[in-house]
Formats: sequence, structure tokens, C-alpha cells
Amino acid sequence: MKNRSPLLRIVILVFIFALIFPTGIVLAQDDEDDHANSDRPHEIVFEVINESQFDFTLWLYGPTEYDINVPPDSEGTFIIKNGWYAFTMNSCNLYEVGTFDFTTHKAMHVPICGATAGHIGQANNHYDSSDYIRPATIQVRNRTLEHLEVYIRTLDEDHFLKFEPLEIKWVTIEDARDEFVYSYVACDELLSGYTRLYISVPFDLTCDK
Repeated sequence: MKNRSPLLRIVILVFIFALIFPTGIVLAQDDEDDHANSDRPHEIVFEVINESQFDFTLWLYGPTEYDINVPPDSEGTFIIKNGWYAFTMNSCNLYEVGTFDFTTHKAMHVPICGATAGHIGQANNHYDSSDYIRPATIQVRNRTLEHLEVYIRTLDEDHFLKFEPLEIKWVTIEDARDEFVYSYVACDELLSGYTRLYISVPFDLTCDK
């Protein structure tokens, strides 16, 4: 027994060392992670500047859930827990989904529907809602003396319109950035092509498009 005692002590010491040493490594790693995370704010400020004519609503799903609403032509400031979030956005009465990085202070600019926030919306830590939702109301005018049926479409939306002679209609499109395909028959001729639709420029239906 006297010959085995030193060996037994060594085995016990190695066992204890094996238990303690990995724990020390884990604790050191945890301390480093805690130090890195301490450099980030636990909460960030999120500002919404709504210049549109509709409510702006943002549902956030992440470290915490938030339901943010800002009325037309007003601003709101919110405290958000640091992290990445999935979102559902309601702007200009349309919806979009995606993800946001809320690890630093952010500002959301909501321009008048169909417009953009310009350069300020592209600055660091700034979002422009028109990058996600950009509808527009377009004036379509029948400049002929005929009854017309017009088909206007993209891959994501389509509009079928019927016109009386010289009738004018307003059409809301979901994304003013898209190029549209149009087709209609006027003056015994099928007219078709591609066009961009603009808020300030009416889309005229004529016999010679």
C-alpha cells in the first residue's frame, strides 16, 4: 500500500487538474465574450420620421417583439433591445417582410408614397422605407374616341382596365421602380410595349403609341 500511495496521489491530482483546467479555459472565453458584448449597447434608439399620408407600422420579431406605429406626418422614438430582427412593414397601405440589423442606433425615413428619402435615406444607420415599399398612383388617359380594354402588368402585379372614350382613370401600382408591359387594341391595331409609369407624367392611350 505504501508503494501505491504516490501513484494514487498522482492519479487524483491529474483528475483534479483535468477538471479544473478546461473550466478555466471556458471561464476565460466567457470573460472575453462578455467583454466584447459589453462594448455594444444593450439597447439602441430607433427613430421613425413618417412624412407619408398613411400610418407606418413595423412589427419586429427577435430578442424581443415590438409593435411600432407612427401616424402620418409625425415622428416617433423607440428603445429597442440590441440584435437582429425579422420584420413585417406596413407602409402606404402595402406590406413587406425582411430583416433589420438593430445592433446600432437607427433611423427610418418614410417619404410620401411614391417618393424616396433621397441621400439621407442612404446614410449610415439610416433606412428608407421606399427601398422596401414604393407605390405610386398613376393617371391613365384614353385619348381616343373608342372603348378600350388595356392590360398593364409586371411579374408581380397586373391591372386590367376598361375605358370609355376620352375617360381618365387613376391606378395605384405597388412598385414605381418596375417596368410595365402594356397592350390594348385601338384604331384596329394591337399596340403593346414596355414603359415606366410616373406620378407626374400621365400614361396616354392613343392610336399611335
